Amino acid sequence: MKEYFGLTESAEDKIIGTYPQLVDMIEGYDYEANNSVNNLQIYRGIEPPFTNPNLDGFKAAKGAKITDIMSGPIGGRGFILSNRVKSIFEKFKIPKHYFFEAKIYHKNICYDNYYWFHLVSDYRQFVDYKKSEFYKGKDLFKFDNYDEYLKFSEITDRHGFLMAEKVVLSRSFYLSDFDMFMISNFDQTIYISDSLRAELSVSKISGYELITQVPLVMY
Repeated sequence: MKEYFGLTESAEDKIIGTYPQLVDMIEGYDYEANNSVNNLQIYRGIEPPFTNPNLDGFKAAKGAKITDIMSGPIGGRGFILSNRVKSIFEKFKIPKHYFFEAKIYHKNICYDNYYWFHLVSDYRQFVDYKKSEFYKGKDLFKFDNYDEYLKFSEITDRHGFLMAEKVVLSRSFYLSDFDMFMISNFDQTIYISDSLRAELSVSKISGYELITQVPLVMY
């Protein structure tokens, strides 16, 4: 069974200059367009209704450094990443995903070798709910099965405040042998395998951090 780590953008100023690195879209960008970055955010983690989002382009903060993975205005469930990272990801087994072309503008230079990596991943049905634990504020919750959780989510937790304290996935999930995945909703950690972690390290990819304290518990 693979070992997994959480992957996120770096927030260390010595690596990225300032956080977030990408602060806005360039002047004149049409936020109201159907394929704008605003609409792309609505479909975080799920299938987008378009395949050509306008990501031309992101404006970097004055003090930002250009790294392989960039922190920016699109919320989680994906990354703004360089062609180097794209080439690495393509070697590994990852659930359905997209690489949408993007451009970054910084100090009168256009970096056109970037992408928004859009991960389509929801594995809540593979959670062993009897062994998992959740919280909402100071209250702890446990569920007997997926249907009980789903009912709670749709009626009591419609705004999505429930978070995972401990998540145990069923053994059937690990048969998929993914090198990256996200459970979704109550645990939006993007998990990567140790082999993918090693490849990022050996390739000296910049702009990311590993999360070792994660809700996922493996038996």
